[in-house]
Amino acid sequence: ITAEYMGASSLSRIRARRTAAAAAMKSPLYFELRGSALKVIGLSALFLAFSVGVPVSAFLRAVLRNPEPTLAGLDSATVPIGEHFALARVPGAHVYWLSVATFFATHVFYYAVSTAIQFWFYRGRSATPELWKVQPSKTASLRSPDRELWWLPLRRVFAAPQFVSKLRFPLHNRLATINLALSAFVAALVVELVLRGKTMLSFAPLTRADGSLRVDVLLGPLLQGTFIGFVAEQAFQYYWHRVMHTPFWYKRWHKTHHAYKAPEPFDDLMIWPLEGFAYYFMLFSPPMLCPIHVSGFLVYFLVHGLSGVADHCGVHFWIPLVYNAADHDAHHSHFEVNYATPFPYMDILHGTFRGEFFGVRFEHQGKLGAHHESSDVPKISTSSEGLKTS
Repeated sequence: ITAEYMGASSLSRIRARRTAAAAAMKSPLYFELRGSALKVIGLSALFLAFSVGVPVSAFLRAVLRNPEPTLAGLDSATVPIGEHFALARVPGAHVYWLSVATFFATHVFYYAVSTAIQFWFYRGRSATPELWKVQPSKTASLRSPDRELWWLPLRRVFAAPQFVSKLRFPLHNRLATINLALSAFVAALVVELVLRGKTMLSFAPLTRADGSLRVDVLLGPLLQGTFIGFVAEQAFQYYWHRVMHTPFWYKRWHKTHHAYKAPEPFDDLMIWPLEGFAYYFMLFSPPMLCPIHVSGFLVYFLVHGLSGVADHCGVHFWIPLVYNAADHDAHHSHFEVNYATPFPYMDILHGTFRGEFFGVRFEHQGKLGAHHESSDVPKISTSSEGLKTS
């Protein structure tokens, strides 16, 4: 529509000027985690203390906190929230059934979304990858006779390496299954803490008995709390991810996640378990950090659950000005760009973004560090010429 009213040439000139301005800009927050050992160790320690220390300490405070149902908006309650809603506990286990259900529901949600993407695109539209694939030249999983009908990691978790698909890293199925269980465990832990009245999750009604809107709840726990939750997670994840790309942590942990240069469904959980476990505490920390409404936290959970799969599925998914799955796909191909996910804002602020945003093409070129080039973990690239492992 803009091109029709302004003319395609005018629009191209405007975009070119924006892109040139973006290229000329130097973010004052830009920094590199390389150079002297003292600098790398000092910044890494600072970032780890923030990104891991804050959410983990928030979880510990929640575990040790006495039940405070008033924090959840249940002003008249004098019992834990789970009992307030008459929820049952598992006999002899002293945990709520809802927590157990959350553990299994997390598995069902992940398997359902990943399976739907695999069958809809990688099987149903395998003949036209150029129309939907972020890296359309990487098509070994579409053409190879070795491909499996269903890529579900759980199917081959106990299989010997020689019986695992050659399109997957030998430990892929086991690591993916372990990491999904760890993620589901932390999600269930959050639900259990909520039901025991130990978090700041609010259940306050958004309307009064007469139908009028409660502005204090809308502006407080719902909007403000949800915003703080998203911002906090983005900050934790960005600085944590930068540390994971330093030589020490990259070789020991994070290289496993970069085994795939062109990620596809079920590749997002290819993480070293200790790294994944630490990240899940950052991901699920908002109810422990600030008052946040249950509706806002469910939106937060849904956004991260869907984007985590979309980021690593190799399919073009995008929401203008908000999200583009190709951004994180570029991180797997260029390593030291686009650390933030699902939103690009932290990368733009720190000068590490590579991609297009608001009609501006950011051409930040990630400099490949030497520690990205040597490891015992192979990089797997599924090109159209066949499987290539380096």
